[in-house]
Amino acid sequence: MSAQFYYGECPECQFSVITNAIPPKLASNCGLCAEDSGRDVWMRFREATDDDKAEGYDARRAALTEPADEP
Repeated sequence: MSAQFYYGECPECQFSVITNAIPPKLASNCGLCAEDSGRDVWMRFREATDDDKAEGYDARRAALTEPADEP
């Protein structure tokens, strides 16, 4: 796969996602913590490795299921 992916994890509850881009700060808060406590907890992002597993959305899986571009 030629695309770069990013692993994001909440520092409080460890909920994780894998995205195809680092989201802007205001879009990178943990939805679980915000729902539970009503406050923003920002997820921390780094380059994803093959060993990373996401509890939530995984852009790598979505990339595998997208139809290939036709010429």
